[in-house]
Amino acid sequence: MNCASQRIPLGVWRLRIFHQLLSTSQRSQTHRSFSSKTRQSQSQDEASIPPSQRLPQSPLLTRLRPGLNHKPDPKSVPKKVGLEPLAKNPWALALASPMRTCSLSGARMPRALMGEWGLVRKPNTENMYLLPVDLLKDSLEGKARPTGQNQSQDANAATDNSPMKTRNENFGRQLVFLMTNFLSSLRAISKPLGKTGGKKPAVSRLIPYRWKHPQGPITAREERQLVWMDNMPDYMLRHMRSKVVKQLVAACLKSNHLGAANRVWSAIQMQGYSNSALSEALNRLEPMEQMECGAVLLLGGQAEADGNENSSGSFPESVTLPQNQRGVPVFDLSILLSDPDLAKLKEAVPHFHQSALFFRPNNKAVNDLMLSLWKLKQFLANDKGFEAI
Repeated sequence: MNCASQRIPLGVWRLRIFHQLLSTSQRSQTHRSFSSKTRQSQSQDEASIPPSQRLPQSPLLTRLRPGLNHKPDPKSVPKKVGLEPLAKNPWALALASPMRTCSLSGARMPRALMGEWGLVRKPNTENMYLLPVDLLKDSLEGKARPTGQNQSQDANAATDNSPMKTRNENFGRQLVFLMTNFLSSLRAISKPLGKTGGKKPAVSRLIPYRWKHPQGPITAREERQLVWMDNMPDYMLRHMRSKVVKQLVAACLKSNHLGAANRVWSAIQMQGYSNSALSEALNRLEPMEQMECGAVLLLGGQAEADGNENSSGSFPESVTLPQNQRGVPVFDLSILLSDPDLAKLKEAVPHFHQSALFFRPNNKAVNDLMLSLWKLKQFLANDKGFEAI
């Protein structure tokens, strides 16, 4: 519309513009008269369309490149090779868990290898105990015996037999912190943490700062009511053993007989109870898939090893499988478990009447059992007095 660029008089240019505007208005009027007849039907059609479909769509959806909307045949998609064995490896799954910091030592390690601790309120009191909540799930979920059945006032009896309530009113979930569990460490800190003199009990030092008043959900009054059990080492060992027994029984119930198709349990026929007898028995074991993820469970007692050159305490931490030259851990249940626990295990499942078993995890439940066995063994490691407990 620039008259200077066309070099025509201003009046001629303005006349042309008026003609253009006039013709445009006539066409729009004709279009309006035509559309007025169909406006009612169009409005009815638009009312039936959902509002989400009336909005303009992105060209990425309306103008797809050829082949993008084609779904390939699942059979033609290549499978991820190399990850399936790791999904059945309890050690790989544990090492792949997020790295966390131990509240006691400050060491960083995978979360699956640490224990969960939280605050548990004793019924009918204001006392709040710092306890290993991952070992007390049955009690915390209300599976313990009901309140009022000859409850003892002793802290140990209350935490063992009474329904407990976790300190989770503010978050709607259990407040937990992580700590590496060793029997020697618990014995070293139990006496200092049991002190109650001063404004706050000594156990409050273990509570994370983000939990404390005024930033956290724990009030100053609740912090003064924290209690550390004097017999915490024995208490934790008892519950760790109980958890392992429950998991062993549950894993055996899924495989009703030795040598089943899933090959979770295999009997090791040992001629005697010695290191050399174990090596010879493993040599006769049939090869199986994921054999390197398994473990050896010893079930013989010290009485069977009396007079033998290799006693039960001299079994190695791990043994090498002749089938694939890979090392697997050795768990001596006659030492890791108490005599009543071992008797209960043998009574519940006939598997454990053997002198030794080869255990191979193949799902999440038995993977957790393997880690529980490892945690129990590490809990008792480097402690000279654990055999007498």
